[in-house]
Amino acid sequence: MCRFIESICVSEGQMKNLDSHQRRLNRTFAAFFPGYKPHNLSKIDLYLPDDLHKLRIIYDEHGMEIEIEPYSLPTIRTLRLMEADDVVYDFKYLQREPLNQLYDQKGSADDIVIVKDGLLTDSWFANLALFNAGTWYTPKAPLLRGTKREKLLREKVLTAVDIPVESVQDFSRACLINAMIDLGEIEVNFL
Repeated sequence: MCRFIESICVSEGQMKNLDSHQRRLNRTFAAFFPGYKPHNLSKIDLYLPDDLHKLRIIYDEHGMEIEIEPYSLPTIRTLRLMEADDVVYDFKYLQREPLNQLYDQKGSADDIVIVKDGLLTDSWFANLALFNAGTWYTPKAPLLRGTKREKLLREKVLTAVDIPVESVQDFSRACLINAMIDLGEIEVNFL
């Protein structure tokens, strides 16, 4: 049985960017459970605290398990580039063993960035945003099209381009972004 996950930011008593999470869940149902109606995330009925929390939803075609817990930003400062042309993570699977195996090889770095066919993709748990000459860029072909990344692309805050590994030094800033991490909250350096 294949199970999937959504991690949704809860702040000020609301689920943030819910439309992007619903779109991703709908895409997952269309690909894996075409005969089933997707879960409606807006129907989740539970107390949502005002301070920052992570709402974690594990789901399959039959139901959802919901957890909510306080959230604080992780400390991540350094990234190790890891080549892995065969890694696929185009849906937010609960099981992440290929990514975990790469992460276990990070050495002294705080996280990894997966390089496929010479191009940057994502870190172990977040999308990338890199800054140069007044513009924020994100890899055109990430492992996972994260909900925050998609929102920032729609708002034209990010521009999607191919980022060859040898061009990393051309960027003045690099950040991690995901549903819980806003642009600029976690700046990182490549080892």
